[in-house]
Amino acid sequence: SRSLGRMEYKGMRVDKPYLEFLETELSKVVAQKEGILQPYWRGAGEFNPNSTQHVGKVLFVDGIYDEATGKFVDRQGPWVERNKKSEQWKTDKKTLRAIAEKTGCKFTSNLLEYRSAHKALSGFVHDIKILSEYDGYLHTNFHLHGTSTGRLSSNNLNMQNLPPWLAGFNIKKIFVPDDDDEVIVNLDYKGAEIRVFTAYAPDPQLIEALNNGLDVHSWFTQEIFGIPYEEVERLKETDKKMKALRTTVK
Repeated sequence: SRSLGRMEYKGMRVDKPYLEFLETELSKVVAQKEGILQPYWRGAGEFNPNSTQHVGKVLFVDGIYDEATGKFVDRQGPWVERNKKSEQWKTDKKTLRAIAEKTGCKFTSNLLEYRSAHKALSGFVHDIKILSEYDGYLHTNFHLHGTSTGRLSSNNLNMQNLPPWLAGFNIKKIFVPDDDDEVIVNLDYKGAEIRVFTAYAPDPQLIEALNNGLDVHSWFTQEIFGIPYEEVERLKETDKKMKALRTTVK
């Protein structure tokens, strides 16, 4: 906790010129995409790209004008699912990408670009600007007991949820070392929790898997589901579910 306290107090230095550059450029992208998306709206008032109801109305109710047929065509299809509770059409990233790929819909591709730029601007750039305004450093809050898995967590800003790239811009480049002759190093210890777990419960099969360089999540999936390791590597969806189960088993 003392180390975390020192880290919070020290903070991460923010490159203000680069932050201002990102704010300007991302604002341009957001405004440009809003202008492109607005003509698709046939409802009252202005189109809100952040509204699932507005997006659903354009895609699945009013439809989008098709120059080939001269008609408004909706984007319903087997690649689109309904929300089980609300019965509304889904408009998440996965659905929009599927529509763009299956139909070549320019509305969805522009909407995806808008969302990426808007997320970078409102979710990171603006927050970092406000939080670092006092001394040019971002002083995040670290929590030792903030997760059920025992992992370190943080907020104001959530540094563990900081993407490297968004909307074509390097977000992590916002943070710079104090001195020009220093560098920031990003290290990730592969399977750290599992290795600690293995030290306390020295299972010979798990030790062998680690020594052989196998993917731990895939190995757990193999052992519990009885699926060959090579096949597990190809079953990414099953592997994602197994990660949650593996945490519960621990």
